[in-house]
Amino acid sequence: MITINYSLLYPEAIFRPRKMTKGSSGHDLQTPKELYFKPNEIKVVSLGFAIELPLNYEGQIRPRSSMSKNNWVVSLGTIDSDYRGEIKVTLKNSYRTSRYIAKGDRIAQLIINKIEPSEWIETEYSNLLKTDRGSGGFGSTGK
Repeated sequence: MITINYSLLYPEAIFRPRKMTKGSSGHDLQTPKELYFKPNEIKVVSLGFAIELPLNYEGQIRPRSSMSKNNWVVSLGTIDSDYRGEIKVTLKNSYRTSRYIAKGDRIAQLIINKIEPSEWIETEYSNLLKTDRGSGGFGSTGK
């Protein structure tokens, strides 16, 4: 287990670093205020807190399945271990009518991952290990 420090940046911020179930991989992120979205409108939502991740860890902002199911698009985001600014979520109303999100609604989730340090070594393409897939890209393994 790792320790993650966090700070609330203003009084209405409602970050509660908790998982909804024992098996949840993400910590739900809540909006600190009511939000109004026009159809197809995109907003960067300030959440009112900052975090301090240990070196070699990252945070990932990911969609919650209930938001996706209801035509909200949450853009994926990365929080590096040396970032100390406010955590924000990019959110789009992809529905054909205007909608509200209430204060305290869970709009995304934060996943913490360990990042292994890496070393890059340039080599000739012919020296890369061969695989059955080879250079097959987009759609090469089926639909």
